[in-house]
This record gives sequence, C-alpha cells and structure tokens, in this order.
Amino acid sequence: MVMKESRYYVPALDSLRFLAFILIFIHHNIPTHIMLFDRLKHIGWIGVDIFFCLSAFLLTRLLTREINQNSTINIKHFFIRRLLRIWPLYFTYIIIAIAFSIYTGITNDNWFRTIGLLSFTENIFAAFCQYNPIWFTGHLWTISYEEQFYLILPFLIPLLVRVTKAKRNGLLFAIFCAGSLCRIILIYCKVKQPAIWVLPITHFESILAGIFLAFISPPDKNRKNLSLYSFIIGALIFCIILYLPDTGVTGYHLMLLYPCIGITTGCIVVAAITNKNNFVRSVLTNSIFVFLGKISFGLYVLHIASINMVDYILRQFDIAMPILTTIISFMVTIILSVLSYLLLETRFLKMKENFTAIASRPV
Repeated sequence: MVMKESRYYVPALDSLRFLAFILIFIHHNIPTHIMLFDRLKHIGWIGVDIFFCLSAFLLTRLLTREINQNSTINIKHFFIRRLLRIWPLYFTYIIIAIAFSIYTGITNDNWFRTIGLLSFTENIFAAFCQYNPIWFTGHLWTISYEEQFYLILPFLIPLLVRVTKAKRNGLLFAIFCAGSLCRIILIYCKVKQPAIWVLPITHFESILAGIFLAFISPPDKNRKNLSLYSFIIGALIFCIILYLPDTGVTGYHLMLLYPCIGITTGCIVVAAITNKNNFVRSVLTNSIFVFLGKISFGLYVLHIASINMVDYILRQFDIAMPILTTIISFMVTIILSVLSYLLLETRFLKMKENFTAIASRPV
C-alpha cells in the first residue's frame, strides 16, 4: 500500500495539460480568417510538444522517486500502469473509428493502416504514407510516439539516476546529438513531411527537456526568480518560433526550430511548477482547469471526431458558421471526455493504483 506522503502531484501541471489541448484544438479547428487566432492556429501544434514534455517530466520524476524508495523500478508494473491509462479509451475509440470507416466504405488501399493503429506504429506509417486516412484517426500518431517512448524510459532512468550529474548531462547531450544527426540526414535527403515531425529519432527535444528538468530541484528561495526567468526565456524563444517556417516544411530551419520548441516547452513547465505569483497560481490551480486537465487524454483523443460530427450535423441544417462549429465542437468534446472519464477511464485508473509505487494524480 502506497504511503500518503509518497504522493507526487502538481495540480498546476493538469491545468497546463488543458492549455496544451486548447492550443491543439485551435490548430485543428479555428477558422484561419479570424485574425486574433491566426498566429495561434499556425503555432498550435506546439501543444503536442507541451504534452510530450509534461509526460517525460512527470514519468521521470515518478520513476526516480520509485528508485529512491525501492532501489529499483518494477518494469512490469510500469507497463501495466501505462496500459491501464492509455489502452481502454484508445482501443475503444479506434474500434469505433474503424467500424465507422467500414460503414462509410473504406477503400482497400487504406486497410493496412489499421496495423499502425493496433500495433502503436502509426507514427512510422505516417512518416512514409502521410497521416492515417481512416476516419478521425490522423492525430493518433502521437499515441504511438508516446508508447514507443514508454518502452525506453524505465530502462533509461535507472541509468541516469546511478551516474554522476556530469555523466547524466553528457548522456542526454549525446542523445541530442544523435537525434540531430538523424534529422539532418533526413533533411539532406529531402524526405517529405511529416516524417521528421512524427518520428522520435528526429523530434525529441521536448522529451529530453522533460527528462532533464525532472532531475532538477531548485531551492525554494530561487523559485520566484526561476519562474520569471523561465517565462521570459520561453516567451522570447516562442517569438522566434512564430516567425520560422512551419514544421510541415522540410529544410535546415528545422535544426533551429526543434531545439527552440524543446527549450520553450521546458520553460513553460518550469514556470508552471515554480510560480509564486498569487494570481497565476490561483489560475493554474483552479479546480475547473485542473479537472479539465485530468480529462485531457479524452479531450485529445475525441476532439477530431467531435469537430467532424458537429460540422456534419450543422451542415444538414444548412448552417455554415465556422465560429458556431468551433464553440459547439469544443463543448461536445468536453462533454464526451467527461463521460469517457467517468464511465470508462476511471474504472481502469482505480485498477492502476494497485500497481503504483509512487502515487500521483488522485482519481
């Protein structure tokens, strides 16, 4: 039984998950002619990297604490926890999506893409065959990406814990250099996108940033300044990202863009966990935002289907109002995600606690 004092949970990071989802939702759904949101739509994909950085940070923190408590990681239990967190909603969703595709007439050429969805290799398929054409599944390459990350993490973290700080930083830098070399080779070969975007060996900075930050524990007296400096650095680099060519364009600008993404997402996480400003802290710990962050996995998985469903229904009534579609889609996504969390995910999250070494977010 996990002791209460061993729980590691930062509510502000759940609010940050909700912010990441909002950016992704804007990227996928806000009409481009709305000037206020035009640049946000252009850059909204960074929400994916915030998710990556948060996952890497939190899982690394939990695994290092498990090592400190038990001197080892129970790898079997780690994978069971990931399975119980991801698989119930994920497989329910793709089964429905595949069934819908069959009903609407999926072409024979697209059947092989179910392999990627079912085997968590969808990002690899997407790298060479574009995003999945099966209804409402094009965004699920990120789930495959994270599942591949989970395969490596419980073996990497013990190694990083047991070496000196200098060696740990050296190893992380070596991984950065190896990934950068892979990326520059693909750029030189002029590979078509989204290959560089969807492969972990070429899109890795946010993951590395999360792992690196998990090993840093700033003293409380430095937290206020650290939060301010992180916010300033993150904001400045974010401005650079805004005016660089997009991730969808293959070019040597990606050698600058991806490290900038990693630094920015890392700064966002640091600013959130060290913030001492009363107003910002009250926003990040607001119970509504925290709850919406708790259901962010459902928000992400279900939002594409919600957008398409609402758009289809409105068109049946000859209603072509992008703003209305956006607002209703957002509300439907939240409603479906709440139902998913309460009726499906919670059952498995309670089971997950039986395999938990260090308790994190309460169900």
